[in-house]
Amino acid sequence: MSFSILIFLLIAFSLSSYFICQKNVLNLVIKQKVKPRSLPKYYSQGVFIWSFIPASILLLVLTIGGPNWIDMFYLSKISEAFPGFNKPEVQLNLSKIKNIVAEEIESGDEKINVLANNFKESVQNLEIIRALSVLLLSAISGIIFIRKINLNVNSRETVEKFLKGLFFCA
Repeated sequence: MSFSILIFLLIAFSLSSYFICQKNVLNLVIKQKVKPRSLPKYYSQGVFIWSFIPASILLLVLTIGGPNWIDMFYLSKISEAFPGFNKPEVQLNLSKIKNIVAEEIESGDEKINVLANNFKESVQNLEIIRALSVLLLSAISGIIFIRKINLNVNSRETVEKFLKGLFFCA
């Protein structure tokens, strides 16, 4: 899945958490017959933030770092497959593998073709892992924070704690 489709799905998951939370808060108010310390939309906005921000950070990390991890892995695999190659030759063969995967060139070397097929599978697996992990993190964090809503606590305070912790980690 492309980055823009994942962002769209991430926003959709976060918005669904928003609406589910708003309905849940209204049901809690009716069931518990208690006046909440914040409006239902503020609790929902907090859940939106909690489900969107961690998943978007994970998406950025996997989008930026994932291809680098695959490159590093295949640089070591090329070094193992061709022990006589120096570093520039290994990097040149990695570029050759990427071009074979992009179907821009062909190679007669069987080892390079096998590595190219493995490289293609690794990139596809990374895309699947990236999409599933981001969407799963968004859904799970939305569910967790919907369940943790406390009507006796001002929602602004919990959102501020979360954002302070996030900025501290950054």
